[in-house]
Amino acid sequence: MPASKPVDPPVDAYVHPDGEFRPSKTQRKKQSHALQSLGEQLVALSEAKLRPVPLTESLREAVLMAQRTRSREGKRRQMQYIGRLMRDADAEAIAQALAVDYEHHRGAVTAMHAAERWRDGLLDASLKLTDFIARYPAGASAPLAALVSTARREREAQTPPAQARVLYRELHRIISHHDLDTSDDQD
Repeated sequence: MPASKPVDPPVDAYVHPDGEFRPSKTQRKKQSHALQSLGEQLVALSEAKLRPVPLTESLREAVLMAQRTRSREGKRRQMQYIGRLMRDADAEAIAQALAVDYEHHRGAVTAMHAAERWRDGLLDASLKLTDFIARYPAGASAPLAALVSTARREREAQTPPAQARVLYRELHRIISHHDLDTSDDQD
């Protein structure tokens, strides 16, 4: 019977005296810091954004308690407790839920910046309304030409930018709906 070749341990592991591969101290620390960071992200979320995150009841209560705690030492102890609870939690599912929320937030910020660029470009006449409608076909049904015209007159008269704000909101609505429609098509 041929002798079996010994199995090499993973890079960040050591062989315990009982012959098992175990994570090294460095690897355990990295995992601990990752869980701690995940816990801090949970505490930073609003209650509405925390709702869809898959948490155990005790972890959810601990996070809500940490959000209410004002004393530095009390918050530190509560964060330690959250870290202890995170060891038993499904960290991958929690991280995935936070990533979805982050992507949603990033999409909303991108839409805001796009609406600002289009509004400023349309008011400066450096961008054309036909280009906007070509990029966002839903803009054809909106009264954008009238909004651009009144916002330009408002700017020339140096009055408060009420119509420019209305134009921005309309552009943002069109861009957001377009981005939602295209993301639904990709799924």
